[in-house]
Amino acid sequence: MDDDNFNATVQLLDGKLHDGARNSLKMANFLGYNTVEAAICVIDAISSDKRVSYLQLMQRTRALESEIAQERVELKAERESSAATKQSNEELLGRTRDLEAQLLAARESMEALRVELQTEKDSRSSLNLTHRSTQKELRDLQRRYDDLVATKQKADERYVKDQRKLHTLMLYVKSGEYKALYDEYQSSSSAMSSEERKQKSRALDVMLTTKLEEIGIEFPPNFSKLAENKENERTPTAETRSTPKRRSQSSPRALEKSSVANTSRPIAKDHSGVILVPNSSDVEFSPERHYDTDPAEQPLPLPALVPQDADVSRTESDYSQDPFPLINPELPAISKPASDPERIVQPTPPVSTERKPKIEPIEPVSSVKPQSRSRSSADDEPPRKQRRVSSPGPSDRSKRRISGGIPGSAESPLYVSGGDTPPAKPTSSRSKKPTSKRYDTPKSELRTPIVNARASSSKQPIDYSAYKGHGRYARKDGPENQTINARFGINPARNGGMDQEYDEVVRGADKRRKLHGEDCECCRGYYENVGPMPNRLQPPLWRSPPKDPPPPPTREEQIAAHKQSVSRHRSDWKRAKTPPGYWTIGFPNTQQVETINERAREMQQEKEQMVEQEAARENGRYYRKG
Repeated sequence: MDDDNFNATVQLLDGKLHDGARNSLKMANFLGYNTVEAAICVIDAISSDKRVSYLQLMQRTRALESEIAQERVELKAERESSAATKQSNEELLGRTRDLEAQLLAARESMEALRVELQTEKDSRSSLNLTHRSTQKELRDLQRRYDDLVATKQKADERYVKDQRKLHTLMLYVKSGEYKALYDEYQSSSSAMSSEERKQKSRALDVMLTTKLEEIGIEFPPNFSKLAENKENERTPTAETRSTPKRRSQSSPRALEKSSVANTSRPIAKDHSGVILVPNSSDVEFSPERHYDTDPAEQPLPLPALVPQDADVSRTESDYSQDPFPLINPELPAISKPASDPERIVQPTPPVSTERKPKIEPIEPVSSVKPQSRSRSSADDEPPRKQRRVSSPGPSDRSKRRISGGIPGSAESPLYVSGGDTPPAKPTSSRSKKPTSKRYDTPKSELRTPIVNARASSSKQPIDYSAYKGHGRYARKDGPENQTINARFGINPARNGGMDQEYDEVVRGADKRRKLHGEDCECCRGYYENVGPMPNRLQPPLWRSPPKDPPPPPTREEQIAAHKQSVSRHRSDWKRAKTPPGYWTIGFPNTQQVETINERAREMQQEKEQMVEQEAARENGRYYRKG
């Protein structure tokens, strides 16, 4: 019995001992030691006054951990503040750089302003010099204008006096006394010799001079040889590029250009009043010779003009002896002039005459005097607008020859519009006098034909197609010099079976949506200002986007897409652009021409690129020709 109790007690004690050892090892392991003995050794090594309980250590550890956590929070706050400070420093640095750039730009602009100010000062100085020179020119022009006004006043006074003299002279010419003197001279001159005719002319000249002095005319009867009117000459001025405007022939002041009657300037007319030979020189006529014909047989009287290269019938000395040199308004008409063919020429026109003389049906013996500057003008009727069908000289295309020995016949060239003045032969004062003969010409041969009656400003039509594409204007061979139409063609399959551009009316929204969208001058600015439209609702992406996505469309492409979707202007083909500078009024200078040509080349290149891209597409609207 005792043994059993003893064994039980021993077992119980063994169990407790085993539990204590296990707990001790567990505690040692908890403290960080492998065995209990190691822990006891450490404890024994610590002095009693420095020993601290585990609870104190735990409290101390927790306090330290809380401090560490607080330090970490403070450190994190410091890091955030330092990052914010760093960011602010970077912003300040960027702002400083911007300010430096602005300062540099301000310095550059200030320097540019200084240069501009200096240039403006220089230009002002040059403008001041130009202003002084302009003021000087203005004073000169004003002085010249005053001189012209004074000259005009003198010319007006002289014109009034000349008109009075002319009126008195015309009254005397229409009187019976003058006709009697003329008939007496004509009846006796045919049977006289040259010397007797001169003596008779001198006597009649003295008689006529005395009569004119009696009626109040203070100039000699041969007033066509008066010295040129110095008052009516233009004030001598420096040559300029500007051309003064000529006074209209319908103006009343146009009669002031001459101081004597101008009945000595007959010109050829057709039956409709159209001038065939214009006035271009001072030609003096004498009624010494004329031929009597039946008025019924003469539909159109033609005055004959002796050209500059023809033989002059009378010398100037003989002509000066005529007692009736200029005035004979009632002479009978001629039927046909001399047999020698005469070419109608036009000498250099005088300076002081602008009025067309009235045609008188007389046959004069002319003497051309290209050096004379004065011309008589005494028409009772006002000047009327006359149409010219001849020009100063013929060309190879405009020269026409018509048979016959009279002006307007085949052997006498009639100068029609266009061409240069032919060279005139020198006039010889010792030339023989032509022999006048009488002709009985039919009525049909006396008419002056109108050959190609055109205005003097018109020209003969010439075919220049034979000269195109040759010489320095010929196109060089090569693809770069070929036109778009020569290299590309329109695909009929995409153009309704037609090989050219066309335009038609298309109705229906579905059909019009397929046409090309355009713009106009009114809505072009709308597309530019609105720009690309935002993307519309898109379906979700069921697949991942590609690694290399396509580049986004440009602004021009987006604007074109917007215009294509909403434009109200639709057409089968894009409307051609207006050429650059088309609406600019006036002639461009050299720089503007270069700019216009450059813009035109750019438009041509853009069209070529568009056509090439369309031809490169499959089933495009264009195709490349083989």
